[in-house]
Amino acid sequence: MDIGVRSEPRISVCVPTRGRPHALARCLAALGGSTLAPGELEVVVVGDGPDVEPPAPGAAGELPVVWRTRPRGGPAAARNAAAELARAPTIAFLDDDCVPAADWAERILARVDAEPDAIVAGRVRNGLPDNRWATASQMVLDVVVEAYRERPGEPGFAPTSNLAMRRSVFLGLGGLDERFRTAAGEDREFCDRSHDAGHPLVIEETAVVAHFHDLDARSFVSQAASYGRGEVTYRAVCAERCRKPNVVKGNFYVRLLLAAFSYGPRRALPLALLAAASQLVFLANYWRRSAWRVTGA
Repeated sequence: MDIGVRSEPRISVCVPTRGRPHALARCLAALGGSTLAPGELEVVVVGDGPDVEPPAPGAAGELPVVWRTRPRGGPAAARNAAAELARAPTIAFLDDDCVPAADWAERILARVDAEPDAIVAGRVRNGLPDNRWATASQMVLDVVVEAYRERPGEPGFAPTSNLAMRRSVFLGLGGLDERFRTAAGEDREFCDRSHDAGHPLVIEETAVVAHFHDLDARSFVSQAASYGRGEVTYRAVCAERCRKPNVVKGNFYVRLLLAAFSYGPRRALPLALLAAASQLVFLANYWRRSAWRVTGA
């Protein structure tokens, strides 16, 4: 089902979704306020599972919205399906709980036009600064992204919540690996392959989205556990492709501590403790899933 009148777009924004209709509505409404003309931008939304309801007509204002569902396979599979449906020469990935700035699509498109062989990552900001779980999660992600960024000649990393490139580049790389069934590791593996194929990862600081990931204690722990299990899949894929896992070493944990203190003395200790907890949960689930793969238990 296509919602809205379609014309030839310059950029297709690909949004996977499942179980967050209110967040999706907010995301689409923000895209409807884009500084690009409606004919220059289309939105492709893929529901991850046949039970996912489509967005309401006109959810993105005048923007055309392409809607499909697919058998449940995880966000990587949904993003691949969206990229296949996209008609524009440039595609951008956006999570359904992210809200882009009005000029986001215009700025990330301009950077891809300027560097058509590159993978372009925008900036993701925490949209819930009063939520300590969301703040800690975003803090850890920011430290990870910067740690990868500061290694010249090595593969970088950026999440698929704000990522753009030529559609031909994405399809030429084979898209995202659909063996990643959750949002955990598929973006890092894709960045590895992009680097190996000669597509550099560049950061467009002005292409900003706000991430409204409304975490609580349970979902914060669940997220860290998923990352740990995803790390096992990531390393298995690396072994299959005869490449070393792309990991950051050195002072990563020191950087996490310093990042926590950058929030000021009142918030530093709680954020440091949450970051430490996330890493412990990550490691515990990594080792547990690794043992399961070895023993088959």
